[in-house]
Formats: sequence, structure tokens, C-alpha cells
Amino acid sequence: MFSEMLGYIGVFAWALVWTGQITAIISSVLRASKQKAGCQESKRDIPLGVTILKPVVGVDSHLKQNLKTFFHLDYEQFQIIFCVQNKHDSAIETIQNLREEYPDVDTSITVGPSQIGQNPKINNIYKAYQEAKYDLIWICDSGVSASPPDVLRDMVATMCKHSKTCSVVHQLPLIDQPEGLGPSLEQVYFGTKHSRWYLVFDILRQNCVNGMSNLYSRSALESVGGLERFSDVIAEDFFISKALYDKGLTPRLAKYAAQQRSGSRSLQQVYDRHLRWSRLRNNMLPVAATALEPVLECVVIGIIGSLSLVTLVTSFQEYAAWIFMTHVLLWYLGDMCLLYILQDSRNLNLMSVSLLWVLREFGGLFLYLHSLTSNMIIWRGAQFRIGKGGVGKKL
Repeated sequence: MFSEMLGYIGVFAWALVWTGQITAIISSVLRASKQKAGCQESKRDIPLGVTILKPVVGVDSHLKQNLKTFFHLDYEQFQIIFCVQNKHDSAIETIQNLREEYPDVDTSITVGPSQIGQNPKINNIYKAYQEAKYDLIWICDSGVSASPPDVLRDMVATMCKHSKTCSVVHQLPLIDQPEGLGPSLEQVYFGTKHSRWYLVFDILRQNCVNGMSNLYSRSALESVGGLERFSDVIAEDFFISKALYDKGLTPRLAKYAAQQRSGSRSLQQVYDRHLRWSRLRNNMLPVAATALEPVLECVVIGIIGSLSLVTLVTSFQEYAAWIFMTHVLLWYLGDMCLLYILQDSRNLNLMSVSLLWVLREFGGLFLYLHSLTSNMIIWRGAQFRIGKGGVGKKL
């Protein structure tokens, strides 16, 4: 009786996760059709000014290309404030060259962090936040490009359309033009597992915001304590959105994705980056949520589903391995559909992404188990101990 009950629970979980996969594919198709239509609002329809906060640390092979896209935004009124940590940062020369090339664009630079808390990103952008001219503030990482040029118009239009209920307009993060094995592996991760649940949580109007590209209303931010309130938590993006969510404001996903172009990373650097994110989730989310995270992985839910099905239908027992392999094959095909819909298929090699998909899927559980061994992370060259609630202590 007990094993039968577990069987029903397992099959239900299996079906639920598959529902998420199918829902994400349908959502990605709808998003692709909207992107082809472009932003329907003209510049005159959106008179609101926007301040863009651009934290920059160092130079990579795509930095100039990424920053340049912001000077070509198809938007009427905006300012860009570049935030660098010290006057010796190598990125300053690149920024100054672009400012000279585009003198008509309203830009400025803040140098040196404000030590208001433990979070280095908030410390870096806080001066610029105080100097912002406009109520709408777009906080966007240096590794993200403004593509296509009407991306900001779309984000502001989304904010205006849902002005009474919207907390933040965020973008689905993807990897564009990966260089090397590490970024190519991330391209598969962001285009499959991460996008799948990001799209599902957006449909459910749940808080799933990450900090790569977010448009906020400053007045809404100030209503929950401003950036200062979140200066000691490491995942400030999640907790800002959570504070706004608790006030009845929900995040909205923009039409266009945040295309990350951050140059070459080694496989170890990519692993460390995702290990940091996993450890953050372990310490900022409820235990039940992080404990169930492996169930969302193809391999784990495949094992659960296969064993549950043969428990309920004993005549299938000799086919358990075949059921599992069929699950993995169908999941792979679903992920390839999702990846090729979301990414530019011209830049994808099916053999390469297939091998990387296998590495990510079968390595995901190892990464999760490794994340449980410590609450220490390294971010922006500094080591932090993460406490409950995502509070970081620099060591």
C-alpha cells in the first residue's frame, strides 16, 4: 500500500515536471512570434526618461561591443552612468573612447564604491543610483548587450502597461556568441534548464528575477527601503523583487532576452559561477524548495518516474530501463526545441550542443551535492560566507 502511494506521487511529479517542459516550449514559441513583430510603441508613445546603471569591472573581448549597443538604443530620453570600482580600472579607457565617439549621448562615470554594505555590486552602483535623473532605472550588467535597439522601449512599454501591479521588468538571460567550452556549456544551460523554469515561473507570476538586466521604478524601490536595505544580501536582485512582490507587485518578463557576451571563460570558472549561484539558493530559499531542486533535473525525475510507473504497473517492470531511456531521449528533444527556438540557430552546432547537454544534465546533480558542502562563495575576487536569508559576510 505504501509503495503504491509512493508510486502515484512519483508519477504525478513526473507528469508535473513534463508539464513544465511542454509549457516552456509553447511559451518560447509565443515569445518568438512577438519578437518578430518588434516593439509596437513608438518613441513618442513613451515619454518617460530612463537612467541606465552600468556596473563595469575590467575589460573582456566583448566589452566595447556590448557597451556600444547602449549608445545605439532606439529610445528618446535616457542617460547612461558607468560605474567602475577604482580609477585604475582598465575599462575606463574603453568607456571614455565611447563617450568621445558619441558625445550627444548623455553619459557619465562614477569611480569608487560606496561602502554601504557587503554587496559589492550595490556598493559599485550606489553613487550612480543617487545621481540618477529619472525615476525609471535600468540596472544592466556589463556582459549584457542592448539588442535589438528597441529593447528599452519594449521594457518601458511593459512597465507602463502594468504600472499599478508591476515590480520590475526583467529579461530572460541567454548566452550569445560563446567563446570556448565554458561559455558554450552555459549557452546550453541558459537555453534549456534555466529558461524552462524561468518561463514557467513567469507564467505563474512568481518571483524568479535575476540581476543581469532589470528595469525598476525608483519610487517603488524607495518604498521598500531603496538599495540600502539590500546592501548586505548577495542576491540583491531576488530580495528586491521579493520585497516588492510582498507588497502585491509582480515581475514582468520583457519580450527580448538579455544576450550575454562576456568573452572566454574556462570550464572551471563556469563551474565556480554556478556553484556560487547554487549555494546562494541553498541559503536564501526555503529548505523545501532547495531540497526539491534535483527533482527538476532530467536524470533524477526520469529515475523517479520510471521506478514509480513500474511500481504501479508491474507488467512494465522488465522495461524500466527502456522507459528511463525513452524519457531521457524525449527530454533531450524537448530541450533542443527550446534551445533552438530561443537562440540563434545559425550559431548552434547540433553535435556540440548535444554533447554539452549530456555533460550538463549528468553533471547537474554533482554540482548540487557539491553546493551542500559549504556556504562559502567567491564573488568579484572576494570570499563571502552566506548566512540564512542570503546575508553575506566578507572574509
